[in-house]
Amino acid sequence: MHKPLEGIQVLEWAIFHAGPGATAILCDMGADVIKIEQPGIGDPAWQIQVYKDIDFSLPGGAAIPYEDSNLGKKSITLDLARQEGKQIAYTLVEKSDIFVTNLRRNTVSRMKMDYSTLSQMNHKLVYASVTSYGARGPDADEGGFDSQGMGRSGMMYALGEPSMPPLYGQWGILDQATAIMASYQMVIALFMRERLGIGQEVDVSILGTASYLLYFNNLIALLTGREINTQV
Repeated sequence: MHKPLEGIQVLEWAIFHAGPGATAILCDMGADVIKIEQPGIGDPAWQIQVYKDIDFSLPGGAAIPYEDSNLGKKSITLDLARQEGKQIAYTLVEKSDIFVTNLRRNTVSRMKMDYSTLSQMNHKLVYASVTSYGARGPDADEGGFDSQGMGRSGMMYALGEPSMPPLYGQWGILDQATAIMASYQMVIALFMRERLGIGQEVDVSILGTASYLLYFNNLIALLTGREINTQV
């Protein structure tokens, strides 16, 4: 059976789940995903061996959070702080259709892996940036996880009953929603490239995804001025 993204090459420089989870979806759709990992450290998701009373460890030192974000991918270890490592990454960029990162924007710029740099090497490149709080504003360079997105978007206040304190939802659910949103945006960007012959940068954030999921609560607040702090 043919898959829709067969022949598409994706280069990923991302950690944990919101970024790698998006490329895992593309991998399921047939894309060839190459993951860049840092020498001696790799993806920190390896280190998530336990959460509360849940054991995430697997035989051989692996961990479920890493495996579920990276199944089916190829992996390459590159030190992007060295010119030799950066040049290998650039060679891969030239051959890739999509580049994905969820590292902080100041780190990406410092390592010269930003869109303005990579698009000069491959003008048809789809560049996907997954952030915590968006590409603009005072928190553009801040890191965060799904718990911060749930809190700042109001999602924690929309769970439970009016008398309850803010509740944290299922672990990782907003990271996965962000991964789904990012994969959706990348497929759309590929479609635009097919039609118009151009690459582009897309930005998806954890906070933006949470706000989008709460569209009905936000709509009520905008139209009526009333806050909706519990499930509708």
